[in-house]
Amino acid sequence: MVNIVLWRGGSDGDPTVETADKYRFKTDDTAHEEDLSNPIPIPMEGENYSYWIHLSLDFTNEDFEQLTNIRIASLYSEDWTGTTIYRGNRDEGDIGCPKELYRPADGEEGKTGYAIDDSNDGHPHYRNETEPIKPILDDDDTDPPLLDSTEYTEGDMSKAVVLQLEVTTSAERGTKDDKEVVFIWDII
Repeated sequence: MVNIVLWRGGSDGDPTVETADKYRFKTDDTAHEEDLSNPIPIPMEGENYSYWIHLSLDFTNEDFEQLTNIRIASLYSEDWTGTTIYRGNRDEGDIGCPKELYRPADGEEGKTGYAIDDSNDGHPHYRNETEPIKPILDDDDTDPPLLDSTEYTEGDMSKAVVLQLEVTTSAERGTKDDKEVVFIWDII
């Protein structure tokens, strides 16, 4: 059995694990709660950001001998006007964040989160990379990036994709339609 889970709260390397049917970008660390609290305001200048979201696969080994080559892909064709959904990126190797390198999301609740690529407060697994973020829209299912190359032979949690919504001055107000991102993996 495989589930998509959210890592949130907790402390460095020790997140609380939550599940939900959908996850919402917000300016707090409750992406698993489908309420309208702490939306990302449209800035007067520059950008505002959601708190970053860590999504991982949580699986048991009931149906496989080995699970590996976990990839991530977007299934939508355009971002909402004036916004971009980014994912953390690594210059080499797996793009996923290992659980031991988890960092709780932070920022100014109700206004903006720290950008993944911020040189001081950004995500430590990504912020010093040459290209620390990429639009997840570019990751379609024809050539999805490798999130986790680990060869799992028993139940575990995969490395996490770290997502963040950037909102610019040209964004439109209101609740938006769903955007779908999928995990793809190989089973032996």
